[in-house]
Amino acid sequence: MCFFVQTNHTRKELLFLMFKEINLRNHSSLHKLFYSLA
Repeated sequence: MCFFVQTNHTRKELLFLMFKEINLRNHSSLHKLFYSLA
């Protein structure tokens, strides 16, 4: 989670990085969550 140190990211970019972090742990759950929000 070292990307949280960089403060020059926008909120959307941080959310995207968080989704990527979750994606590494549980790929199917991320897609279900992402498409439900999209």
